[in-house]
Amino acid sequence: MPLVRDADRGVHKGGPMNAIYSSRSFGADKRRAWEAVVSQLYASMDVQVRGIPEFEGEITHCLLDDLDLTHVIADYEIASRRRRHIARDVRQSCVFLFVKNGPMTLEQFGREALLDSNSCSLVDLGSPYVLKHAGVTDTFFLKAPEVVLRSKFKDVQSHCAVARPIGPGMGRIAADLIASLVQNASDAGEDAAACLATQIVDILAIAFEAGPADMPEGPSLAQAAVRRRALAYIDRRISDAALDPAMVAAAIGVSTRYLHRVFESSEKSLGTHIRARRLQRARADLADERLCQRSISEIALRNGFANQSSFATTFKKEFGVSPRAVRAATRAQDRDRS
Repeated sequence: MPLVRDADRGVHKGGPMNAIYSSRSFGADKRRAWEAVVSQLYASMDVQVRGIPEFEGEITHCLLDDLDLTHVIADYEIASRRRRHIARDVRQSCVFLFVKNGPMTLEQFGREALLDSNSCSLVDLGSPYVLKHAGVTDTFFLKAPEVVLRSKFKDVQSHCAVARPIGPGMGRIAADLIASLVQNASDAGEDAAACLATQIVDILAIAFEAGPADMPEGPSLAQAAVRRRALAYIDRRISDAALDPAMVAAAIGVSTRYLHRVFESSEKSLGTHIRARRLQRARADLADERLCQRSISEIALRNGFANQSSFATTFKKEFGVSPRAVRAATRAQDRDRS
């Protein structure tokens, strides 16, 4: 069985201290013991190592609210997660990788990413993958519940097995923050840990999803995280006619005044953004041949417009055509193809 250095586990200032798993504490079957530790910390999988007697590996693990942070230094290794492993798991999670010293290779969703030193990527533990390296690597990992990431990323899968360099800016901030948390998160109290967990996931979402021109700097970092949470909530509740800035602010845990201030620097106010997003979704629905049997009033209600007359007026002002004209053009195209 895998061993943990007893001196590194205990209760400390409101949370468990870091646990350190070292191959030097394992018995003769280092491969089986290492596989057990990896499966315990991340998810069940098959792990192969080379030169079992000589294999060296060490994992430092700590908890931060519902996040698992680990620092891994290990020799040659091939970790494979198959469908038979996934079928046994109830909770699904995703893992961020920050490679300090590489290289390693990640395969998932038909893609293969070569992760050199100072690069990062994402793994969806709900789908098969292979992670391998032929030499000693030094990597930081952060495991988060899938449901948390789905609310912050537009498309989690698009970031998996895609190598991203850790350069100046948000990528470096995220990598350095995770490295610091692995060493210091155990000193955080329960409330501070929950706050830190939310903030680090927000920072990761910004770092992975934003293009270079969109990267916030300085004090705007916190506001960018709030804005991202607000936009994600709006998209999830767009059909609710009662959706307004006050509802959004309450849902993401900030004041309405602060939320309006966050959107001041953008071209659209929060209220204008909600209306524009509803109109964009409504136009897409009207142009969707699969929804041709739905009435225009149903489309309006589906996107948060309780008054069809007001919807028609606002729609024509925004797009220069009426909802009826968009629907007619869609049906005409459908007839032509038939």
